[in-house]
Amino acid sequence: MLNQQEKATSSQTSPYSAKWKWEKRHVLLLIALVLLALWYFIPKIKTSPSLQKGIAHLSTIGGLLFAADSVIKLAQ
Repeated sequence: MLNQQEKATSSQTSPYSAKWKWEKRHVLLLIALVLLALWYFIPKIKTSPSLQKGIAHLSTIGGLLFAADSVIKLAQ
């Protein structure tokens, strides 16, 4: 009986468990990869006429998102 309990607890603490959890380092790595991709594609984005309209309105979009975030926090 004790051997079965020991096996169960040792399998739960295994470093190779199937559970994966988002950590701060994973988020930072993802942000770094996105920024590297943007750095690579920024010349193509700047010359694209369809995206120049969106680039011109980035400050307005950012302000609206910031305001929406503030309103959501107030509502909670």
